[in-house]
Amino acid sequence: MVGECAVAEDLPLLAARVLERFVQQYPQDARVGAAFLLLGKARLALGQPDAALGQGRVLTGEQRWQEARAALGPLLAGTDSALAAEAARWLGETFRGEGDHLAAAEYFMTAVYLSPDSATGRRALLAAAESFAAINQRASAAGLFRRVLAHTDLPAEIVDAARRGLGALGR
Repeated sequence: MVGECAVAEDLPLLAARVLERFVQQYPQDARVGAAFLLLGKARLALGQPDAALGQGRVLTGEQRWQEARAALGPLLAGTDSALAAEAARWLGETFRGEGDHLAAAEYFMTAVYLSPDSATGRRALLAAAESFAAINQRASAAGLFRRVLAHTDLPAEIVDAARRGLGALGR
């Protein structure tokens, strides 16, 4: 694949152009997942932080935890708090995926701190509550589930998940 070669040869602009064209023209191709990873790598080399976020999300979805953290970690030091919050949330997901719920909660709460009133912050708040519940920190989990439910403009799936989580703590 030309895009793969361009990434390997450190030609990120060429790689990004070729890979963007490929994923747009052939979205059902079996190689599109690999192409997105390469595209993220090429965009990252071009200095596009949103590409690192995208790459980290894809790697998280593929359960490639260490690689995801390598892509997402540098975004925490950036000046864009919304991007840093999203990166923190996905970093939390990597730790949750590995079963390290305490580390996950730390990153989820970082996302909440960075962007408390955003969709990212609210999803991170729910994820933190779930992580505390997973490690039997019932009081912390209950408090966070209640904070989630205090918001009035949440998607139904977040409200339902928070209610289920709070209900499960009551047992």
